[in-house]
Amino acid sequence: MKVVHVNLGGPSVSIDGIAAVVRALGAGQIAQGDQVTVFTDAVYSARGLIAGALTAWKVRHEVLSTSPDVIHLHSVYRLAHSLLAFQLRRKAVPYVVSPHSGLAAGSLRRQRFRKNAYVKLLERRMLRGAGLVICLSDVEAADVYAIDPRIKTEVVPNPGPEMPDGSTAGTLGKRDDYFVTLCRFDVEQKGLDRLTAIAEAASELSFRVFGEIDLNSPARAESLIQTAPANITFESPITGDAKHVLLATACAYIQTSRWEGHSMSVLEALASGTPCFVSGYISATLGHLADFVVTLSDDPLRAADEIRFALADHKALLTLADEARRIVAEEYSVDAICVALAAAYGRAGDL
Repeated sequence: MKVVHVNLGGPSVSIDGIAAVVRALGAGQIAQGDQVTVFTDAVYSARGLIAGALTAWKVRHEVLSTSPDVIHLHSVYRLAHSLLAFQLRRKAVPYVVSPHSGLAAGSLRRQRFRKNAYVKLLERRMLRGAGLVICLSDVEAADVYAIDPRIKTEVVPNPGPEMPDGSTAGTLGKRDDYFVTLCRFDVEQKGLDRLTAIAEAASELSFRVFGEIDLNSPARAESLIQTAPANITFESPITGDAKHVLLATACAYIQTSRWEGHSMSVLEALASGTPCFVSGYISATLGHLADFVVTLSDDPLRAADEIRFALADHKALLTLADEARRIVAEEYSVDAICVALAAAYGRAGDL
C-alpha cells in the first residue's frame, strides 16, 4: 500500500505528540512493507494564509505524483490540509483525517469565534469529504459527530512506545518518591493549575513536570510556574533513554488534562509499568485500560486524598501497573495499530 502522511502547519515546539505519532506510524508501516511518504514542517513552511495556500498547491502535485492509495491528514485547523483536501476531492483521491483532539469541546472553546468560523467555512467540508475520520477514542468520535452526524468515523488508538529490551514493571518500594508528568506547559489543556493545586494540598509528596512553555497562553504558564508550591518543579523536556529511566523509577505518573486525544505520555508510562493517576477525561479515552489507572476527581482536594488512599496499598497499585504494561505491549504495539489502520484505510477507499 502507498501511504502519504501530511502534518503541515503545526506548532513550532519541540514537544509535539502528533509529530511523534506520525513518525511511529510511518516507521511501523514501512516495517510492514508499505511505501510511505511524509510531508511535515521540517521541509515545508505552511504557517500563515499565503504560506498555507502555496504549500497546499505544491504538496498536491508531489502527493499525486506518488499515485497513493490513501492520504492521511493529521490534525485540524490547518489551512494547508483544508485546501489540499479540496483538491483531493476534485481528483477523487481518497483521504482520511485524524483530528488528534482538536475538535474536543475544550479545544473549541479556545479561540471559539475563529474556530467556529473555520469549521463552518472549511473544516466540516474536509471532514465530510474524508473516506473516514480516524478517531483515537469513542470520546473523540462523539466530538466529531457533534460537528456533523453525517461524518464517517472509526476508532484506531495511538500506538504505545517501543520499550528498550529488559523493560519491566518495577517495584514501588524501589522507586523514587516523586510523581512525573510529561507535557507541554499548556495550563488549560494539560490541567497544570489542577496539578499545582493537588501539589499544594499534598505537600508531603513531590511532583516533577517535564516540558516547555506552550504557544497557548505562555504568560499564564510562566505565572503558574513562578507561584507554584515548592514541592512541584517544572523542568526541561526529557527524551530517549533518560525518559525511559525516569518513568521506570518514578513513584507514579500523573496527568490532569482537561482534554486529550489519546495521550502518548500516558501510554509511555503504562508501557513502563508505572502506576498512573489521570483525570476523568483521560480515563474516558483509555478504553479498557481505564480499569488499570487511578481516576482522579477534578477537585484538587479530593484528588489529593484519592492519591494518598491509592498509595497506601502498594501491592494493588503494582498489580494494576503490571497488567496495564502487558496490555499496552500486546494490544497497542505499533504493529497491531498499523494493522488496524491498514484495515481502516481499506474501508476508507471503498466508501
